Amino acid sequence: MLADAKKITELLKAAENKVVVLNIWATYCPPCVAEMPELAAFYNKHEGKDVVFISLSADEPEDIESKIRPFQAKLNLPFPIYVLNESDPKKFMKAVKTELTGVIPATLFYDTRGNAKRVWIGALTEEKLEELLKPLLKNPKKAIQESGGGVSKTS
Repeated sequence: MLADAKKITELLKAAENKVVVLNIWATYCPPCVAEMPELAAFYNKHEGKDVVFISLSADEPEDIESKIRPFQAKLNLPFPIYVLNESDPKKFMKAVKTELTGVIPATLFYDTRGNAKRVWIGALTEEKLEELLKPLLKNPKKAIQESGGGVSKTS
């Protein structure tokens, strides 16, 4: 499924009142590929519960059938994959509500109000994902107040 800035905005809006994890990756990125089993385990644990997981591939839209679907099948990835189809970086960054450098994998964390709270650059383990989410899941209002509304960038 293709995702331009408008679609990304819609996905984030539809997930309000839940914590959101948005992972940006590509099939040609070794650290992205390495983290996929961890993301799948995380997704299976949280699906339909307290977290919405959005997978956004930076592969070319024309590679959906030749690369992305076979990749998803080979790794048995349980989550839907959206393919970035936004050529304007400013529109994309406005949609994800933070500035990004273009380095992948990049994982963005949003509170229950849809505010971007953290950007993690680099591969993640399921354990690290849980650690980064804990403040947002434990007490979403407190996490919002403590962060002061800014985005912390970590790797």
